[in-house]
Amino acid sequence: PTSEALTDFEFGTRFFNSKLKFSANVYYMNYYNQLVLTGGVNDVGNYTRTNTKNSYRTGLELELSYSLNKIITLDGNLTLSENKIKSFDEFLDSLDASYSYAGQSKTNYRNTTIAFSPSIIYMSRLSIHLIKNLTALVILKHVGEQYLDNTTNEKRKLKSYNVCDIKINYSINNFIGKVVEINFSANNIFSKKYASNGYTYGYYANSERVDENFYYPQALLNFLGQITLKF
Repeated sequence: PTSEALTDFEFGTRFFNSKLKFSANVYYMNYYNQLVLTGGVNDVGNYTRTNTKNSYRTGLELELSYSLNKIITLDGNLTLSENKIKSFDEFLDSLDASYSYAGQSKTNYRNTTIAFSPSIIYMSRLSIHLIKNLTALVILKHVGEQYLDNTTNEKRKLKSYNVCDIKINYSINNFIGKVVEINFSANNIFSKKYASNGYTYGYYANSERVDENFYYPQALLNFLGQITLKF
């Protein structure tokens, strides 16, 4: 790999008062030799990257927080983006009829979507301050579809998904002169079946393309507890 260069243009605005906080940001990130994920892994399972000569990421970021009263707060964020490679060369190994190595094949793709770059991401959160130092949160997250490689092929992608979590946070101040924080989470409360990551491996066997996709499925309903002591 060689070093990458980035020219970043951004324009944003913010507004806030006692109840409402809002921000918006528009960006255009123009890359030269951007290091992007290839969709493959190496012999120890780490993700591999490659340089792409001309690519860009552009989009809109929104953040909003509104306090209905002293008890309930709504907030969230949304990112809409386009992440493109202007020209991408894919190299695949070729195997003959006896599965012996027969060299590599090269395919050029134009204006493809960068791997693992969803075009829409959002989070919304409801915070309820039940009593002093006790807060309950309901969090909904959405991640749009992502491609496993840089060819924008529908057969090699992760589907979009929504996940809902519930969290309860409680803090005890001046506990023997210390602060104790107790956190409990119920994650993926609707037991949504989804994969948040993966990789793909392709090759040609006897002139026919073969693609093998691998996915990392996430847990269904699961729980997490945590106690933090601050000195």
